[in-house]
Parts: sequence; structure tokens; C-alpha cells
Amino acid sequence: MLFTAQRWRTTAGAGLRLRIDSRTALTQLSFAVPSALLPTTGAKRRPAGFIRLYVAGKAKPVRFALTLPARGTRSVMLAAASGGPTVSLRRNGVRVTGLPARTAVAEITLYRVTKLDRATPARTYTVKATVVRQAAMAQTLSAKPKPPR
Repeated sequence: MLFTAQRWRTTAGAGLRLRIDSRTALTQLSFAVPSALLPTTGAKRRPAGFIRLYVAGKAKPVRFALTLPARGTRSVMLAAASGGPTVSLRRNGVRVTGLPARTAVAEITLYRVTKLDRATPARTYTVKATVVRQAAMAQTLSAKPKPPR
């Protein structure tokens, strides 16, 4: 099982990519992301990123867009396509449920996360992932977001 976190810079601001690579099928994911790294809600609904799932037996990954609701509404990011995974934004991170069968790799990309500054201690930016796999106990992994290349 491999968990990686990667930062990058775009014209829209900083981004964060979280990737879980498992040899067995995943059933549920949960990412504990520091609040400084989560995208903030605005006055209207806007794209917040996407989730890409690599399913065994398919040549291309399945991609679902994530949208962030307007401020004052339910604080939940939803996958745009019906029948896809449910992604909810919680106070301490992101939770993914309803993964398709045989999902072996899951990758979440968040746009417009707060930039990492040098004044904040590195431990503040440690991202944790809790993974539930078929026929296995829950496993917790942690990683520090790597700087952009």
C-alpha cells in the first residue's frame, strides 16, 4: 500500500494531489487534511477538483468532478456523475465512500488550496489517510506533501 501527497502550482493557485495505491480493492477512504490545505467555500458553487479512480480491468481511469457548494449550504463536495463515489468535506478532511468494485488506485486532486509557507511547522501539514480494503482491517497512513517539481 502506497500513499503519496504532492503539491503543485497553477495559475489558479496551489493544488494538492492525494494518491492511494493498493494491490487489493478499496472500499472506503478517509483523508485527514489540515484545515490550512482545504479549499474554502465562496459565495457561489465552484469546482473544487476531481477524483480519479483506477479500476482493475479498465484501460482508462474513471474521473468524477468535485464541486464545492456555496457558503451557507451543506458543506459537502459531491461527485458530479450519478452512481459514482460520494465525497464529503468534513472539518478535519475529506471522506470518500461508494467506491466502484475493484478500485485499486484512488487519486483526489484539490484546487486552490492554501499555499504552504515556511513560517508554519512541517508537522502542521502532515496528511493522514485511513483506508478500508476488502477482507482487511482499516489501515492509517501518513505523508507530508512533497514540494512541486
